[in-house]
Amino acid sequence: MQEDDRTLTLRVADRTDLVTIPIADIESREISATSMMPEGILANLTDREVIDMFAYLQSSQQVLLPQ
Repeated sequence: MQEDDRTLTLRVADRTDLVTIPIADIESREISATSMMPEGILANLTDREVIDMFAYLQSSQQVLLPQ
């Protein structure tokens, strides 16, 4: 997320590009107490899969699928 005096730029779950919204168009804002990540998603993953997933989530570029 990036924010300045005029705009708020977000990464949205179902899009690959960033969405920029004028601050003047925002009626209200609140911080969610719950994560967007589904509950228990890490339970069935190996340590390596968890590390890989978080590396992917922190990346700003699309990565190629393994062959």
